[in-house]
Amino acid sequence: AAMVVGGAPARAGIFGPPKEEVYKAETQSVLDSVKETLALDKSDPTREEKINALRKETAQWVAKYRRDPSVAGKQSYSNMYTALNAVA
Repeated sequence: AAMVVGGAPARAGIFGPPKEEVYKAETQSVLDSVKETLALDKSDPTREEKINALRKETAQWVAKYRRDPSVAGKQSYSNMYTALNAVA
């Protein structure tokens, strides 16, 4: 049973949300960026800028989670990593 503090269940992330929630949110953000960038028209004047921003975002995501064994061992990490390499 979760400990209740101030009417809400206590959470594991004392200094912020639990790591799993952060991982899910950041992974979804990268996925959204990939979808948005892939949907750009080839004639879009911002296309190159957005592709470069996506490369930076994906590199940061990979670098952050590659070093975390609690995440790097997940199937979702492996699948995402593979997909990001395919898009890069």
